Amino acid sequence: MTLVLHDSGRVGKLKWAETAVQNCGVKRLILSPFETPPVGMPRRPSASDCVKAINAVGGEVLLDPTTHALTSVSNKTGIYDMWQLWSGNDRTSDAALIDHVQRCLACHASLSVSSVVPTLALVHPTGDMASAVLKMMEEGLRINPSATVSIAGTPGFWNSGGYLDAMVGEVAQLRPKEVVLTVVHDSPTYPVALGVGSLHGICRTTHSFSIRSLVTIGYGDLAGLPAAVAGATYLGTGWDLTQRRFSQELSIETTSGGGGAVRRYTHEGLVAVLKEKEAQQLAQLNPGLSQQLLPGKLPPDIPAMWQAHLATLAGAMGSIQANASRRDRYKCLRALYDSAAANFPSVIQATPLAKDHKDWIEPFRAGLDAYAAAEGF
Repeated sequence: MTLVLHDSGRVGKLKWAETAVQNCGVKRLILSPFETPPVGMPRRPSASDCVKAINAVGGEVLLDPTTHALTSVSNKTGIYDMWQLWSGNDRTSDAALIDHVQRCLACHASLSVSSVVPTLALVHPTGDMASAVLKMMEEGLRINPSATVSIAGTPGFWNSGGYLDAMVGEVAQLRPKEVVLTVVHDSPTYPVALGVGSLHGICRTTHSFSIRSLVTIGYGDLAGLPAAVAGATYLGTGWDLTQRRFSQELSIETTSGGGGAVRRYTHEGLVAVLKEKEAQQLAQLNPGLSQQLLPGKLPPDIPAMWQAHLATLAGAMGSIQANASRRDRYKCLRALYDSAAANFPSVIQATPLAKDHKDWIEPFRAGLDAYAAAEGF
C-alpha cells in the first residue's frame, strides 16, 4: 500500500476513498481545508466523519493545511475560513505564521490525526520565505516531534542545485520522521511539464531524506515514479487532475461549474493516460495492442477508470520498491520507460495522440538518467 489519495470536491468522494483504501493500494487520504469542512455540510462530509470512515476500512487520514496553495488572488475560502487557521488578515509576518502553525496543529490534535506542518510555496531555497518555512517547521516539531514537514516549490526551486541541497541539509538537521515533497506547477498541463534539472533535484532530495525519514511525493502521480527509485515511500494521486498535479488553482474558484469527471484511460504499457477518443480508436483499430497495453477491455465507467489508474500506479510502485537497491530500482523503471517508449509508435499508427512519448516518457526518463548518472548507476 504505497499510494496517497489527495482531497477532492467530488460528490461521493468519501465512498470512492473507502473503495480506494480497500481495493486499490491506497494507504492514506490527505484532506484539504479547501475541500473538507470541519463540520458536515450538504454533500460535504466533515473531517471527523472522513477520519472515522477511512480508519474503519484500515486507512489513515491526514489534514494538510495546504497553506502553499494560498495566493493574493485566492477566493475559494468558504470552507477554508471555517477552519479558523489564521488570527487575522496578516499572513506573512513571522508572528502570524507561527500562530498559523499552532492553530493547524491544534486542529490535528482535535481530530486525533497525525500533524502536518503548514508550508509556503517557494520559488528559491534562499531568502525570507525559505527562512520562514524553516521557522514554521521548527515550531511544528517543537509542538509535536512526530509531525510531518513539507517542502513545496516551483520547478525552478527544484532546479536550484546547491542552494536546494543546502536547504535540504537544514531541514534534515531537524530530524523529521516524515517529509512531503510537492512541485507547485503554474500550468494546468497533464502530464506535468518538468525539466531534467527539476526531476533530478526531486530525486536527489528524496534520496537525502529517505535515509532517515519517510518521503511522500505529493500530487506526484506518474511523474513521481522516478522519486520512488530514489527512496520515496508514498505517491500522491487521485481521480481528478487537481489530485494528480499541484497548483495554486486549488484555492481559486472556477467558473466552469464543475461538470462530470472526464473519461481518461490509463495504459500501463505506455505509462501514460489516453483521452477517451484516443483510447476508443486504438481499441477499435488495434484491439490486440489495446489489450496488451491496458489488459482486458476498456474500463466501462468513471469509477472503473480511476481504479485502473490506481492499480497501474500501485503496480509500478510495487515493482520498483520490490528491489532493495536504488541501482536495481533504476533498472526496473528504466526498463518500464523503454518498453513504453517502444510501444508508442504502434499506438500513433492507430490514432493521433494529443500527448505522446515526448510528453509522457522522455522528460521523466531523462531526469531519472540524470539522477542515476550522478549516483554512479
